[in-house]
Amino acid sequence: MTKKPKLKAFPIVLIIVCAAHLAVTALLIVGYMLSFTLPDASVQVSGRNNMHFKVYYLENDFFDAGVAVPQNLHYLMSYTDYIEVENSFSADFSQVVDISYRYTASETLRIKHARNGNGNGNGNTNPVVYEEIISLEEINGSASGDTFYLNGNDPASPGGTYIIHPKEHIETYRHFVEEQLAQMQKENVMASRAVAFGADLVVDFTYNIRSETGVNETVSRGIIIPLTDEVFSPEDVGTPMFEISIPVRVFKMPGLLTIVLLVLWLVALVAGIFYGIWRFGREKDPLHSELNSILKKYSDEITISMDPLDLSEQKVMYVPYFTELLKLAINLNKHILCYYDDEKAEFCVLADGYAHCYVIWFEPEGQGEGEAPEMA
Repeated sequence: MTKKPKLKAFPIVLIIVCAAHLAVTALLIVGYMLSFTLPDASVQVSGRNNMHFKVYYLENDFFDAGVAVPQNLHYLMSYTDYIEVENSFSADFSQVVDISYRYTASETLRIKHARNGNGNGNGNTNPVVYEEIISLEEINGSASGDTFYLNGNDPASPGGTYIIHPKEHIETYRHFVEEQLAQMQKENVMASRAVAFGADLVVDFTYNIRSETGVNETVSRGIIIPLTDEVFSPEDVGTPMFEISIPVRVFKMPGLLTIVLLVLWLVALVAGIFYGIWRFGREKDPLHSELNSILKKYSDEITISMDPLDLSEQKVMYVPYFTELLKLAINLNKHILCYYDDEKAEFCVLADGYAHCYVIWFEPEGQGEGEAPEMA
């Protein structure tokens, strides 16, 4: 029984082929994970900034405006003690997500100062706006789930109830007007120009919501409270809600059989690479190099046996060099028998009851090249 010689090129080819297949397989797996998208896959998101206010009078009574302020509902500024504003945010996602949010609440005193023309009624009005901003709260946070309700009940949660005192801002507005009039009188411009002042108090609540699914939305809710009118009607302003649909990538997990086959394929490729490296390192040593050189150069003269050579009926004679064995085989017109394993490579020429042998020992405990083993 014979087998083909195992040459040094085999481990190199094995390493290259396995590495190439492994790289292609990895690229296909990554491409599958990145590009697979279901056509109808999307995240549905709706959010709302909710606001509710009450106007408290000095007699500790109040008018409750509800969520929507009726257009025909008015209040008296001189009797207003304070305004209670309650703010919260609610959102619903079609799947569980992690969100991060930024919340700000502020009061802004906005004063308009207009001078009209040159006193003759000619010219355009050029208002000058002065703003004084007071921050009520600023919070950055995160949450996880598919439903969110932020109402300020938790100290670390945004929203809640704020007390607004309009009269404090009215005092600031009056001081501003007095200073402006005094400055105009000092500059002697009162007689030539008509002057108009006005003030509003703006209370804003803003939420910015972000998620890893691609949501990045801002909602803002607030009220504008006129401060220069005795009879005032708070105006609800802002963009208090959003409703969006965001396409998302969806990775479809392959079946169990596919996963098992893929894992076996990857294991086989990795094992092939390591085996090729081991074989390549083994064949780099001089003894294996000599064996491969002999097998390749004299393949026509050598018959390789799959089984150990049975020399029990032969008188064994060892030669120190393979070339001597080759000359003998040529002179006798005989083939050289060869058997090799992890321990040794044995070349023999059988003739007239004699076994002429050349041996290469691979194991450290083996004999030297071409030497006979110790006989019992």
